[in-house]
Amino acid sequence: MYLFDYDALETFTDVKIRSNRDRFDGEEDIPGWFFEEGVVFLPEEIEVGLRITDPDLRRLFRTVHGDLLEVEYWQRIQDELKNGKVPQIQVYPDSSSLGA
Repeated sequence: MYLFDYDALETFTDVKIRSNRDRFDGEEDIPGWFFEEGVVFLPEEIEVGLRITDPDLRRLFRTVHGDLLEVEYWQRIQDELKNGKVPQIQVYPDSSSLGA
């Protein structure tokens, strides 16, 4: 399993999963993870990256997929991968395609 981040492809089990949620607004110190070697993934940035501007849709996303924004979810996936368990992937029917 790999993590794709616009210009890079990383082996997911090698990625460090961190968070800025323990920081408070206005805090100017650099987080400790900033100086770690390797690639760092911040799950809470997924929502920002999706650019969902509608507040109702954002709430719906958090309700249905809020686990994707949590460090614990991704660490569990990493642990399962390291133990040889590959997560099931939901495949949508062709009728759900947005493409032509």
